Amino acid sequence: MAEMEDVALRCYLHDVRYVALMRWLALLLVLACGPVLPSPIGVYVPSESDARVNLVGDMLIGRVAGLEVRRTSMGHSYRIRGPRRLMGSQEPLLVLDGSPMPIVLLNSLNPRDIAAVYVERNGTIYGPRGFNGVVVVRTNR
Repeated sequence: MAEMEDVALRCYLHDVRYVALMRWLALLLVLACGPVLPSPIGVYVPSESDARVNLVGDMLIGRVAGLEVRRTSMGHSYRIRGPRRLMGSQEPLLVLDGSPMPIVLLNSLNPRDIAAVYVERNGTIYGPRGFNGVVVVRTNR
C-alpha cells in the first residue's frame, strides 16, 4: 500500500513540475516575442458626412481595406479578403462591443451609433468562428 502511495506521489510531483515548466516557457516566450495579438488590416471611423447614410453596409462599401461589401436582396453580404474555409460559411465573425455575434446583425445597426470598425484577417483569438476573419465594431454607447 505504501508503495502505491509513493508511486502516486512521484507522479503528482512530476505533473506539478511539468506544469510549472510549461508556464515558465510560456512566460519566457511572451517576454521574448511579445504577446501575439491580431492587428487590424482595415480601420474605419465614421465622419459627419456619413450621417445621411441609413444602412451600415452602404457606409462601409469601399471604405475599409480588406472588407468586401456586396448589396444583396436581403441587405448586404460581407467577406474579408484572404484565406477562407473551403466548405461552410464564408462570412466573417462580428464582434460588437466585445460580444461575438452573427455578421447578419451588422445590417440591423444604426450607422449613427458606430464609433469605429476594425477588420482583422487573423481571428484565431476568437476560435474556429473567427477563421474567416473578424469585423470588430465599437459603438458610441
